[in-house]
Amino acid sequence: MVSDSQIINKLILIGNGFDLAHGLKTSFSHFLDDYEDTVIGNLTNSKEYSDEFIICKINSNYTVDDVLKAIVGVPGDKLKFLKKRKIISLYSQSELFLNITRSNAKKKWVDIEVEFFDFISNPNEPQDVTKIIKANAHFTVLRNYLIKYLEKEVSRNKPPIEYDLFHQFIEKIQIKDCIQKSIEQNSPPSNVHFLNFNYTNTLEKYLTEFKSLRPDITFDNNYIHGALNVNSVNKRPPIFGFGDEIDKKYQNFEERRDNHAFEHMKSFKYLEGINYRQMLEFVDSNLFQVTIFGHSCGISDRTLLKTIFEHPNCISIKPYYYEGRNEKNDFTEKTYAISRCFEDKKLLRAKVVNFEYCSPMAQPSESE
Repeated sequence: MVSDSQIINKLILIGNGFDLAHGLKTSFSHFLDDYEDTVIGNLTNSKEYSDEFIICKINSNYTVDDVLKAIVGVPGDKLKFLKKRKIISLYSQSELFLNITRSNAKKKWVDIEVEFFDFISNPNEPQDVTKIIKANAHFTVLRNYLIKYLEKEVSRNKPPIEYDLFHQFIEKIQIKDCIQKSIEQNSPPSNVHFLNFNYTNTLEKYLTEFKSLRPDITFDNNYIHGALNVNSVNKRPPIFGFGDEIDKKYQNFEERRDNHAFEHMKSFKYLEGINYRQMLEFVDSNLFQVTIFGHSCGISDRTLLKTIFEHPNCISIKPYYYEGRNEKNDFTEKTYAISRCFEDKKLLRAKVVNFEYCSPMAQPSESE
């Protein structure tokens, strides 16, 4: 039973949906559109393009004008469209990239990380070391392209603070939202720890406001997967990889004698900095509620999320779901993902807040 003076904290998961809500084009489809535009830009300059992923050139019986006219009004997959029209020749140099970009429209970044893991652990194929080494190299290239794209996207967008979001962040922790008899009264959080899965600086603009408007609350921004700007002590270069040690296929990696399969596994990247330890210190310190803003809770982060969700100090998990205009909300889908992080399903039902007590995440890009 908590006393009136006991500290109750809040751990806030920040995912890509937070950046998307602020108008940043940070989805996989946005990135791929930009990649295609780069390829087509090179085609219009030199009639050919090649990188680690593809070789592309305009066929001899077509011109640059034919390329530009053909793609007018084509929303996506322009290269595949041009290839189908036989305006260009397009060859793949990376089986991994080919798998990742197949049916990309609804893929999230977590899906890309899972695609990579499935590719290097395909149970229907022998785990050839050469294949894994090549896949690691191509995944590194993809990561570097992503970083460059995000740097460009951040530099050209200056999203404003949404004060409805600000108030959602600091909402009181409600008795009705928590495990029975864990707290005695509705309480504002004493400390707020943002576990920020994004690489961008969108959240930092809120922190300045937090410190001036609510000096009674301590706010920390933990870039658990690194950041684009690595000038400050708490930031590292972006981590991009797989983080589900519970997966049975991952356990097969540990029985192998070579270490190449571990190159893009998040657990080992966490050991290179202090961010993961800071998160552990926070959850070990006092009772806390988890709130979720724009994070999919996908299996690519399952090991980390399981540590948080099943922690004995975690008394509540409250998703702020996405509800777009004229669209069904994603609350139920998010609870499916959360459930995969629990072994004890009774504990899951005790901690996850019911839909009727949850709210949609405020959408800055849709507000007037």
